[in-house]
Amino acid sequence: MTAAIVVTMKGYWLSAAWFRLTARPFVRIDGEEQRVKWGVPHSTAVAPGMHTVAGGIRYPGFATLLGCRDVTVHVAEGETVSLVAQNGLFNREPFYVTPARNDRR
Repeated sequence: MTAAIVVTMKGYWLSAAWFRLTARPFVRIDGEEQRVKWGVPHSTAVAPGMHTVAGGIRYPGFATLLGCRDVTVHVAEGETVSLVAQNGLFNREPFYVTPARNDRR
């Protein structure tokens, strides 16, 4: 049985429109970058154990992935860990990776 990490990239409400127009979102799991879509959950199969996860953006023409802040998560056998990567109020703040809320308000 496998495990999975699901990450949804979101922009802070004040900067979300700007990011959608100008930046490409990426998820980095154990050092491997994956291009994702804003607001769409992205699932990655992983082996059970500890994994390093970060979210970030890349502006067109730039090679550097910006706004990354690594967090370590544990994924058990057969478990799916759902996370949200969202930047803070200011553009200079990193994307904070936190557990996804299960409620639908």
